[in-house]
Amino acid sequence: MKVRNALLATALIFSCLGAKSQDETFTLIWKPKTGQAITYGMTMDATAGGDKSTFMFDINLKVTKVADNGDYTIETVQKNARVVAGGEEHKLPDPDDAKPTVETFNAKGEKISEDKKKAEEEEADETSALLESVGDFKAPDKAVKKGDTWTEVIKADEKKKIKAAKVKYEVVGREKVLGFDALTVSMTYTQSEGSKPATYDGTMSFDVSDMSLVRLSASLHDVAGPDANTPGEIKLKMERN
Repeated sequence: MKVRNALLATALIFSCLGAKSQDETFTLIWKPKTGQAITYGMTMDATAGGDKSTFMFDINLKVTKVADNGDYTIETVQKNARVVAGGEEHKLPDPDDAKPTVETFNAKGEKISEDKKKAEEEEADETSALLESVGDFKAPDKAVKKGDTWTEVIKADEKKKIKAAKVKYEVVGREKVLGFDALTVSMTYTQSEGSKPATYDGTMSFDVSDMSLVRLSASLHDVAGPDANTPGEIKLKMERN
């Protein structure tokens, strides 16, 4: 009887621990600090019409200012670009006059200003707009737990080549990612216009200590390319170094 009672007590303890884990909530908003620097490695594998290529580069991000109201400014520089095509890797030169991209976000992580001069110099195209949307995470307004879902509606913007779309997010759970105690969120994107709408699915993992991004991975389908009749596929991975 004593053994049976001990087993029941043990089972009860573990069931309570499981319930606590399931009910644990998180606020998915990055809490940056002035001077914080993060480096990511980006890899993009592209396939179109039977041709395959891989593009790799590093992203250096630095928080230059955090205002009292939570707004923050970051500078981003891309370096060490390489291309793999035909089985051979080629290093691309870093521009001597490369200047960081400067962007400001509010406390919720929503972009409120950008480097207009740099944006004007870069010609907008559908593929770039789609790739940018992959990392443009929309945090929910309230704390969430495992299994919670929310949806973002993206409005079309012809000038920026942005297609109308919807993104569904779901909290997958807490896990170890690249050595970080992380919370992983899945995402499913579907365009709602065009004869062959692009889609993507993937995950984003955030360091639970400050909700900075640890890893992003996504598979993009029916991506518009130079030949409208030959949409491509892109596998993207961005990992913290």
